[in-house]
Amino acid sequence: MISACVQHNAVADEAIKALRKIDAATQVGVNLTTYNELLIEAKVNEADRTLPDGDLKTDLDIAMFAYVEAARDWNQYGKPGGEILEYHWETARESLGRISAASSKAGNKRRETIKGINETKKQLYKSK
Repeated sequence: MISACVQHNAVADEAIKALRKIDAATQVGVNLTTYNELLIEAKVNEADRTLPDGDLKTDLDIAMFAYVEAARDWNQYGKPGGEILEYHWETARESLGRISAASSKAGNKRRETIKGINETKKQLYKSK
C-alpha cells in the first residue's frame, strides 16, 4: 500500500512538473515547435494510466486537454491574437492552481499526522 502511494506521488509529481514546464513556456513566450515538444513530453507521462480516479487525476487531465486544444488551435489557425490560446492556457493554469492548493493542504495534513505519530512514539517510549 505504501509503495503504491509513493509510486502515485512520484508519477503525479512528474506529470505536474511537465505541465508546469508548459505553463512557464507559455508565460515567457514559446514557438509552436517547442510547445509541441513540451506537449509530447507531458503526454508520455504515465499519470493517466497509473493514478487512481479522483480530483488530482481529473485536474491533470483538464490541464493536459487544455494544452492540447491550444496546440490544435495554434496548428490550425496560426497564432491568433492570443485570446483563444490564452483561454486554453488559463483553463490549464486554473487546474494547476487547484492541484497546488490540494497538494499544500495534503502536505499540511501529512505534517500533522507525522507530528501526531512522533508524539505517540514519545509517549510510548516514556511509558517503558
